[in-house]
Amino acid sequence: MSNREADGSFVSSAPDVLSSIGPCPICKRELSGHSYSLLASEVVDRKSGQESLITFFESLKNRDWKRLLKAGNWEGLSDNVELYGIVCGGAVVLVVIRSPFELYDDDEILLVETVAEEDSRLLLGLAKDKTWKTLK
Repeated sequence: MSNREADGSFVSSAPDVLSSIGPCPICKRELSGHSYSLLASEVVDRKSGQESLITFFESLKNRDWKRLLKAGNWEGLSDNVELYGIVCGGAVVLVVIRSPFELYDDDEILLVETVAEEDSRLLLGLAKDKTWKTLK
């Protein structure tokens, strides 16, 4: 779900949705001050099959970070899933959100998962070119 700014640009509601998970699963503190980034996204395409969506979730399950980080499909006229990473110290919390097309449907958190430190280091190394923002 997105909101319009005064200049007509869109602002993601991701910070609000991410903050709704409660305290950080790693440090148990508020998420404000933690860095986050959109790591991957995929279209939920009910018409032409779900192969890309299956690949998205298999890559997540198997910790195939290279393959997962290549997922960047997003369509405004479809439901989408978005994978966010929240950094806490040297570890990452992954959050998968379903972002619906329907204007009056809310974003839905599908998964919140803490990644082990070694896998977090690998993931962060591969995601260094992503845009990281700070939760407020």
